[in-house]
Amino acid sequence: REGLIFEYDFDFKKKSEHRLQGEGWGLTTVSSPPKETTAAIDQNKELSSPYFLMTNGSNVLSFLDSTTLQPTRYVEVYFVDPARGSAWPVSHLNEIEFIDGRLYANIWGSDKIVVIDIESGRVTHMLDLSILPETDKKSSTGHEDVLNGIAFDTVSRRLFVTGKRWSRLYEVRLPDFSKCMELGT
Repeated sequence: REGLIFEYDFDFKKKSEHRLQGEGWGLTTVSSPPKETTAAIDQNKELSSPYFLMTNGSNVLSFLDSTTLQPTRYVEVYFVDPARGSAWPVSHLNEIEFIDGRLYANIWGSDKIVVIDIESGRVTHMLDLSILPETDKKSSTGHEDVLNGIAFDTVSRRLFVTGKRWSRLYEVRLPDFSKCMELGT
C-alpha cells in the first residue's frame, strides 16, 4: 500500500528501497525470460535475467526488471472456453510461485490455485484445494482466513500452502501435467 519494495542482503540488512506504482500482492523470481517475452515495452530494451513477476490483485501480471524493479511488460491472465470461443479474465491473483516454467497463483478468497502460461496469460490448469480441512478456513475473525501462501522448496521439490491465520502448513504433491488435460483445449 505504501508503494515501496525493500531489498535486503542475506544478513537481513536493508540494502535499498525502490518505489512501486500500485500494490504488490505476490512476487516471484524467474531465472530467465520466456522465449517470446524478451522484448520489453520499450523495444530497445530487454528484460534482464533473472527478473520478477508481480501480481496486484487484478488479472494482470507485471514483469519487473531485476535491477530497476520497474515494469517492462504486462500480461493479462484469462480462462479460455474454446467450445464457446470466448475468454474471461481471472482476477484476484495473489501469492505466486514460478515452478518448472509454470506460474502458480492462488486466487484470493478461493480454494483455487491456477497454473498460468506466462507467455500468453492463459490458465492451463487449476488445482482445487477445497479438500483442505474447514477448521483452518473459518474462525471468528471473518472472511480473511483464506488460502494465501504458496512456497516451493526447490531442493526437495515440495510445494507448501497455507492461509491467513491458519494454524497449519500443508504439503501438496505437484501434479504430473503430462497426464492432465489442459484447460481450454
